[in-house]
Amino acid sequence: DRILALLSVCAMLPTVHMNTLQYTMAFLARLSSRSEVNKMDENNLALIMTPNLMPTPEKACMDINSEKLLKMQTEIVKFLILNSHSIGAVPDSVLERAAQLSGKDMEGVVSGDELDKSADSLLDGSKPKRKKRRSGSIQGIVN
Repeated sequence: DRILALLSVCAMLPTVHMNTLQYTMAFLARLSSRSEVNKMDENNLALIMTPNLMPTPEKACMDINSEKLLKMQTEIVKFLILNSHSIGAVPDSVLERAAQLSGKDMEGVVSGDELDKSADSLLDGSKPKRKKRRSGSIQGIVN
């Protein structure tokens, strides 16, 4: 339930924020996959990245509550790194229920598989191919 709740909160982020979160976590997951070389596994990355991603207001004194909060935040970042492929994916059960309630096909919603493919293409550095278009006005001047 907590896993689904956290991923659902991520899915409710504005699209740009969710895409940025997914890309960043996918990058960190890819970085952690080479931990035998760089010594940065999920735990180390989460420990380093948490203060930057989730800053706490008071940095002067670290009381017991602040320490507990930091540990929870670190676990959340670690979870996001480990589950970067699921960020933004809407569970099939939710899609089916939404389709039943609306009576419409949910064609504009991206499935988890499609999200994985787009994340992989972003990490590979490949860009989607665009069709070249020419302006009609320039061709008229040349002819």
